[in-house]
Amino acid sequence: MKRFWLTYISIIFIGCGDPKLNYKCTCTQIAYSANEDGSNIDRSFSENVCDTYENIETSFEQGGGIYKGLQTCEEEMSALSNEFECECDCFYQSEC
Repeated sequence: MKRFWLTYISIIFIGCGDPKLNYKCTCTQIAYSANEDGSNIDRSFSENVCDTYENIETSFEQGGGIYKGLQTCEEEMSALSNEFECECDCFYQSEC
């Protein structure tokens, strides 16, 4: 089962006057049954990101930081297992 979603947070944004908002981004990166003992390789993580709404939205579009992270995740996880998951969701928390 493959899920292709936006993943990976390695974003550096610079906002120009728009209010900065705090988002909690949770990214799942799992290659199922990829270890020698049959266990999963799990590189999932959560991170708080303080940025503008526009920049967060743009990061999910083609060429954006999260979009590029998805591509990297898919390449790495597909090399480890035929069954993998790459997903990232960001949820608004509060103002920064």
